[in-house]
Amino acid sequence: MFNYTLSLFPVQVRVRMIILTACTFTAKLFTQMLQFFWPLKQEQNAAVRLQPEEETPNSKTKIFQPVLDELQTAAVDLRATEEIAKNTSSLKAELNEEDDEAHETIHFDDSEMPDELQISNTEEERDEQVDKMDPYFDHPLSHYYIKGSHNTYLLGNQLIGESTIEGYRRAMANNCKCLELDLQDGPNGSPVIHHRWTMTSKIDARNVLRYGIKPNFKSSDLPLILSMDDNIKSDEQRNVFIQDICQILDEFIYITDYKELKCLPSPNELRGKIIIMAPRSKWGQLANICQAVPYSQSSQSGTWFEVSSLSENKLRRLLQTSLEPNTAALRNDKRGTETHQKKNLRQTTASQLIRYYPGGQHILSGNHDPIPGMNVGCQIAAMNMQTHSSQLAIYESKFRENAGNCGYVLKPEILLNSHEFQDIIPVHPKRITIKVMKGILPDKSKTTFVSVRVDGEKKDKMKKKTKKVKSDDGLSPEWNEELVFDVQHPELGFALFQIKKSMYFGMINSTVASYAIPIDKMVNGISSLILHDQYLESIDATLSVEIKIEDPKPEGVEVKGGTIKDKLKGKLLALREAIKNKIFALKQKGTSSTKYPKGASVTTKQPGFLTRVLGFLHPKDRFTSRRFVK
Repeated sequence: MFNYTLSLFPVQVRVRMIILTACTFTAKLFTQMLQFFWPLKQEQNAAVRLQPEEETPNSKTKIFQPVLDELQTAAVDLRATEEIAKNTSSLKAELNEEDDEAHETIHFDDSEMPDELQISNTEEERDEQVDKMDPYFDHPLSHYYIKGSHNTYLLGNQLIGESTIEGYRRAMANNCKCLELDLQDGPNGSPVIHHRWTMTSKIDARNVLRYGIKPNFKSSDLPLILSMDDNIKSDEQRNVFIQDICQILDEFIYITDYKELKCLPSPNELRGKIIIMAPRSKWGQLANICQAVPYSQSSQSGTWFEVSSLSENKLRRLLQTSLEPNTAALRNDKRGTETHQKKNLRQTTASQLIRYYPGGQHILSGNHDPIPGMNVGCQIAAMNMQTHSSQLAIYESKFRENAGNCGYVLKPEILLNSHEFQDIIPVHPKRITIKVMKGILPDKSKTTFVSVRVDGEKKDKMKKKTKKVKSDDGLSPEWNEELVFDVQHPELGFALFQIKKSMYFGMINSTVASYAIPIDKMVNGISSLILHDQYLESIDATLSVEIKIEDPKPEGVEVKGGTIKDKLKGKLLALREAIKNKIFALKQKGTSSTKYPKGASVTTKQPGFLTRVLGFLHPKDRFTSRRFVK
């Protein structure tokens, strides 16, 4: 029966099902072995995770001991502040009494007071704070790239990884502004968070709000989006969790009448607020400006308050399918169809939010390529922050090099104005010459080289590398080699520098350090790039490069030995002539008559039966099985 069921699926689907089944069985066996050797420890950990707050005071006291210590320190500081306030108030009273006697008015300057006593609750001071807000964040929310996290609760893979509150703390410390809560029905009448259909552990969703999100949200006042992956079947548990949100995140939750708005608010207008991304039909007023709906190709215009989530596979299919182009040329041209679809997505993302996440093929929580979605305006690329890869390095560079890594980056101008969108993105070509000079490595590596990869639009993707060099000390290699890249869309591209060491006679090349940067943030001149390790952390290693950005030379520009166009044309003509001569020589060798001595026996190939019957032989051809030279 199992074999018959598998035969109903294509070969690729069958192979994936078999691999997934084998991985699941292996993981289950490994988990059973762990529980056999350490059953007591496993039971204690499960009890700590699933017990309510009031039943585990000792464990939580241990976990939050640093917080209690800070509170005690704050209490001591508060007592000292009260004493300072008393002394300051008495001093102020004495000054006012002396001024009254002298019939002069002396105003006490609050700027001279300690920082602990300065209070800014007046309307005038609040207006001044609004005026000081960065105008960079005055655009609608749909005009920004928003740093997102996928399976935020996991620190490992999505098959057998452990769900923890620490995952939310790390994501918020990394300024992720869109977190995922994978909600499932819980055993105690309250929802839990874990990856369904896998063996990941479970954590109480209420504790995630209380200990993971609320205390860490206060460190940044830019808006935070909570993406609710609602798989709760019980309406009672969903209502319980909605009440928990209202009680725990009380003043932070953003609630408004979205019908009174015409577009998404700006980050400045949403400062200090948490936005719920969920279906309106199940979550009521909590889902207002981010109402989760399935993506539909027929509703390209849509409404600004709708949000869609797509897998990387569905997004790839959308970029390769047509939506009835207006011109016959686009119907017949595959490339034209793709550009038309990109135009539709750019128009949609000018007013609506779209979130896209890794496909199901990333069983071990690998990352997807965020560039295709970003280049059509999709705002939220949900990445597996626990898996460090080149894709994550490129994604992190977009936020590190813009707006101080705050989690919001304004999209390029070509993706902001929907009425100016065309089927083909405007081209602003640049020629980038990168001279790789020398580096300082963290560890000794005998043979090293530098790989530079440009990612972006399809035309711009290119990878080049320097020659392999050996340094005396193994720590300061020098390459002094130029690499040239012609980029058509620099505002949509990235450059990834990787120092690699060659091992086992060049059969294995491992990355020593890397650095990623958006192309539009590269500047002319010599730069010293601070490299990152495999965990994307800055290390004591640098790469010195000299960058030169200029407009590309036209085809007719004179170079040594003639124009570029003439040189290429000459090489092609020479190659064509060489191929013709080679073919002619082979024909002459096969058809030339060979002289044999008298009386020699010669064996020749006989024609096939069909050839002889149908008479396909050339009149000049003569075939004999054996002939004698006269």
